[in-house]
Amino acid sequence: MGIDRRAMVKAGLAAGAAVATAGAGRQGAAAGGGVIELRGGDAVRGTIPRRRGRLELDARERPGEGWFAEYEVTAASAAAAGTYRLVATATVPVEHPQVAQIGSYVSLGVNGEPCREVAHSQPHWYEAEHAGGDLCRAVWRDVELHQGSNTLTVRVEEQAVLDDRMAYRLRLERLTLTRVPVQVAEVEWDGGALRLRLNGRATEPLRVPCRVTDYFGAEVVATEAAFAVGRRTAVLRLPELPAGHYRVRAGGLLTRFAVLSEHRAVPGAADRFGVNAFALSLIPPSRLDRFAEQLRAMGAGYVRGGAPWPVVEPRRGSYDTTSHDRVTAAFRAHGLRTLEVVSAPPEWAMTVRSLPLPDDLRDAYRYGRHLARHAQGSDVVQVSNEPDVDDTRSTGDVHAAYVKALALGLRAAPDGPTVLLPGIAEAGSPFQRLMLLSEVARYADAWAFHGYPDPAEQHNPQFPAAAQEQHELLRAHGWEGMPAWMTESGVFLTVPQGHEPTADQERAQARYLVRSLVQGLAEGNARQLWFDGPPTHDEGVWFSLLARDFSPLAAYSAHAALAGLLGEARFQRPLPDVAGYVFADGRGHTVTVVWADAPQDAEHEIPVPAGRVRVYDVMGRHRETAHTTGAVRLRLTPDPLYLVADGSARAAHTDVSGPSAGSAGSIGSAGPPRPSAADHVVLNQRWPGRNAAPGKDNGDAPPPHGYRLGRTTRMTLEIYNFADRDQYVELRARVDEGWEVSAAQQTAVRVPAQDRTRVAFTIRAGSRVRTGRDHTLAIEATADGRRVTPSVSWIQRR
Repeated sequence: MGIDRRAMVKAGLAAGAAVATAGAGRQGAAAGGGVIELRGGDAVRGTIPRRRGRLELDARERPGEGWFAEYEVTAASAAAAGTYRLVATATVPVEHPQVAQIGSYVSLGVNGEPCREVAHSQPHWYEAEHAGGDLCRAVWRDVELHQGSNTLTVRVEEQAVLDDRMAYRLRLERLTLTRVPVQVAEVEWDGGALRLRLNGRATEPLRVPCRVTDYFGAEVVATEAAFAVGRRTAVLRLPELPAGHYRVRAGGLLTRFAVLSEHRAVPGAADRFGVNAFALSLIPPSRLDRFAEQLRAMGAGYVRGGAPWPVVEPRRGSYDTTSHDRVTAAFRAHGLRTLEVVSAPPEWAMTVRSLPLPDDLRDAYRYGRHLARHAQGSDVVQVSNEPDVDDTRSTGDVHAAYVKALALGLRAAPDGPTVLLPGIAEAGSPFQRLMLLSEVARYADAWAFHGYPDPAEQHNPQFPAAAQEQHELLRAHGWEGMPAWMTESGVFLTVPQGHEPTADQERAQARYLVRSLVQGLAEGNARQLWFDGPPTHDEGVWFSLLARDFSPLAAYSAHAALAGLLGEARFQRPLPDVAGYVFADGRGHTVTVVWADAPQDAEHEIPVPAGRVRVYDVMGRHRETAHTTGAVRLRLTPDPLYLVADGSARAAHTDVSGPSAGSAGSIGSAGPPRPSAADHVVLNQRWPGRNAAPGKDNGDAPPPHGYRLGRTTRMTLEIYNFADRDQYVELRARVDEGWEVSAAQQTAVRVPAQDRTRVAFTIRAGSRVRTGRDHTLAIEATADGRRVTPSVSWIQRR
């Protein structure tokens, strides 16, 4: 008989009790250390519902005892007792390429010990073997069974972030326990010592070889860890180590640790650096606090992520931010500022014609207003992510209207968040040009874009031209001086499934991280965020600063060194004849960063302020101190060096990219003025489906890109008024030569406050209009005599 889950949620405690007494379950047993199999439904007691021999949980609430299932396992002899690897055929808690719906993180306890979360990183779950439907086969943890009866307890204590809701969700079909040898399971750096932990108690004296190497591959420690019979842990005291990145091999285990330099990033809004995290989806809840601590220690000031809009607003006007608030609170507790990316809207807000945007832009405005007024809300909100490279037919003019509506909502509160424009993937794309022609930048505090090197450049990737191109666009459209945030910057490392970056790849990533951040700041970026922080492995590509076990890769240490040494990172000038850039750190020092694409045989003379100069390597380790009259001679390599001199150098140009106390982080800028009444009028072109623009094909679609029109076509213009009073709006349409545009009704209309009005237009193509070319259609307006930002689209003759 099946269990009605809706009745289960409603019944609460009574439902839990009913499940606990539903049946005695089946006991797993091992006579001589073989394989033990348990069906999910074999639990001897618990509250998680069972169906068809497995656990099936899907609930918004939990009973007083919580959601749990308890199993009995018997090790029939001394030979059967020992360490086993527990593999579950169950749902996984992160996205999987063959699974439609994820589940919650689970916690596991053995023989009455407190349950601990099965807190693996994204690569572990992403690479799990698919077992059909929503199930995968994945290692949960090694467990230790003693002779006789043992209990395994599975708990679901956290809700999963599903497509449009939060829920306690678990499908558990089978648990498989297989005997494994006692071996090192974890190595933790603990302030001068390595703490090694076995996967089970040593059954005989055990000595494990341990080797530590630094960033450059030099061996710094070679020793053994000794485990006495019955022990699970050992501690190795290490000599004092300089700042750097260290790889540890302990038996068959590889892990890493970082010794960070004494230099620390500047606090608060002055920090120029950040990292992408999307912690709600990628960080196990039990690791969240430690992860936040790691980010701040590496010098990140901002962390980018967010909660899915469909989860926050499952029904119009009903908001639930509980889970995201917890993430935000954890980051803020460690001095981090949060940057939230607005996701695609809920299904209830969209129609087939409006995809991927709300059909009614008032839904966007109200959502933005909620984000702005929410007390635990984010410090910065980015209105969308890479809308120019999706596979929909949405166009830049429509997205501009959406951004205006959302941004007006975000700025409805007097102390609302900083508003960032969409993170654009392709500089100067047709999509972005239409947004700019529709004057979307006037609604935001800062520009935003992304940039990555060519994925084929694995060993020596070069900083992309995206930053330079985006700053040229700023100037071309009259927005020079607007802060520009590079909200994604990273490198694609090709790493086979089941593996991690090699030592050479770690060095390539670390070098590129420093170079890209330095060059981005030199181009004028106000802030730059690395993609990404949490362990992330997707289709053979590795992005992150952390390894599978959340230990730091070399790039993590490189980021900490850069953020600590550059401080406020106020760019001064490039160096001639060498890859070098000069910064003021805001602490009274001039910091010069230099490198070469390949090791140099000859020394280079690097100009520096006269006096004491301290030289640090890419890991932040102090190499030497020199007293100069204005230059030092160095042999350069691909690993950047930092030359820190007392005193500040004179800037070669006025720096407008650095941070201030202002929310957008721009020197000399208090941000854009408050939106005027006319700015609260938003124009949005709506075309019939048959006239939709061609799909963007992930940004690769060739021209023409405009709406596809026949000889005579009707278009409906939506006129939104997000002001608190009615406004009188007068419209005017402009179109390229050869076309005609006329209104089917009065072009002067009164639009009620917080409402919209529609005006129909007819567009006719003259006989000389040729097919296959884009032409400009601009709808302009005034509101009570003041200019409204236009809606500019492209049209083409079918």
